[in-house]
Amino acid sequence: MNAQVRTDNMSGTVFGHDLVTLRFAADIDNGNILAVGEHEDNQREVREGLVPAAATPIAKLVLVASEEVNKEKKWNSLSEFTNKAGELIRGYRLRPGVFSITKEALHDDSDDAEVGKIASVASSTKIKLADTVGGTKVGTVIAIEGQWIVIEIE
Repeated sequence: MNAQVRTDNMSGTVFGHDLVTLRFAADIDNGNILAVGEHEDNQREVREGLVPAAATPIAKLVLVASEEVNKEKKWNSLSEFTNKAGELIRGYRLRPGVFSITKEALHDDSDDAEVGKIASVASSTKIKLADTVGGTKVGTVIAIEGQWIVIEIE
């Protein structure tokens, strides 16, 4: 099963300037985090997606949330969707708001999601939940709704 994402209250759902088009060198699930790199050669909108370093500023990070459409299948399942290496990916800039992910988007597919845990990224595209910040803080878990871990970006 692959990670899933809900862009509950992300600014990119209304303001297009908070969306970024990226290309990443490996397969990546929605709900993961990428750092925004430089523009690709001869491209004014497509940027390179990078694995975030521990000290990457939040302004350089995006939530991967492409449309879950696989044109090679007759039907689509959210839990089977992944962004293929080298294809265009939609990223939401991490502005104040709320998003939700499933546990597959967490570092080590962790089951330790609890309200109040801090969500951060460091040297991985997966979100890590902990009591303290370990890398760049993405937000804080504000609710658990069934399979969904709701994170508020401050």
